[in-house]
Amino acid sequence: MIGALPDSTAALDVNFTNKGFLTPRMTNAQRNAIAGPATGLVVYQTNGVAGFWYNAGTPASPNWVQLVPNPSNSSLDMTSNSITNLPAPIAGSDAATKSYVDNAVGAAGGPSWTNFQVFNAGGTFTVPAGVSLIKVQVYGGGGGGGSGYSNTSAYQGSYTGAGGGGGGFAEGIYIVAPGTPYVVTIGSGGAGGVSFAYGSDGTSSSFGALISATGGKGGTAQNGAGGQGGMGTGGYLNTTLGSGGESAWYNLYNGSSIKAGQGAGEGGTGSGITGGGGGGGKGGGNGGGQNTAGQNADPNSGAGGGGGGNGYSESPTNYSGGNGADGKVVVFW
Repeated sequence: MIGALPDSTAALDVNFTNKGFLTPRMTNAQRNAIAGPATGLVVYQTNGVAGFWYNAGTPASPNWVQLVPNPSNSSLDMTSNSITNLPAPIAGSDAATKSYVDNAVGAAGGPSWTNFQVFNAGGTFTVPAGVSLIKVQVYGGGGGGGSGYSNTSAYQGSYTGAGGGGGGFAEGIYIVAPGTPYVVTIGSGGAGGVSFAYGSDGTSSSFGALISATGGKGGTAQNGAGGQGGMGTGGYLNTTLGSGGESAWYNLYNGSSIKAGQGAGEGGTGSGITGGGGGGGKGGGNGGGQNTAGQNADPNSGAGGGGGGNGYSESPTNYSGGNGADGKVVVFW
């Protein structure tokens, strides 16, 4: 007991009306350097998110948690669409704090995203002065369409190539610090198959280590499914732009169709029994018709749609699949 008679239930009772109890004060790094901190150990952190922190974990596996202030001191004001009295965010680690919410649901109805930069080739994005919030969209490269196979034998089939898969897509919003550089990588579209060969796979696009999207798979060269679409990761929206369409198989012996060329997602469509599969994704190339090659994906779509496979022929020509589109990265602030 210090200052007066102790409370009967207390191991330590500090009783003063003109003095306080002073806990150990240290930085975040010093706190994390404490070896084997006891469960419940309390310190006062002086930098970063300053305040009282305690170990909610174990000595072997510490889990430092901040003692949250009285909720009445932090309020959600739905009238003015803002959250008040919350601490400032730590760039790269915090999600929804005062800075984030003030930008996202401010009086203007949220960020206007009036500024943007499109990357069709690799480079570096440096966060402009005064910017603490960005939105990023990433498209992977599309897979190439497979090449068809032509056979003049009356007892063998003639095949069309399958469409290449569209690239992956991801979109996310991130708290950032002005002046921070982020390396931008753009995925390449896969080449269409040539002379009865599979299309090449597209490659991945990324924005630093925050968000990325893989490339679509190339289409098969005979009687097969279209290339699988890529996938995004690291965003609040992670998806694929679509898989490529299946190839067709035309039997020259009896003129029957085993499979008709098919489109996928918003990609191009095949041409019935003579058509290659359409490329996956908006802007995907159409499957080639009879005696024609598959079309390339739209290079301006940035969607990474795969090229369609070629149509069948009764000549010895094996028509090529179309090329997939390169990916892209778009940054808004």
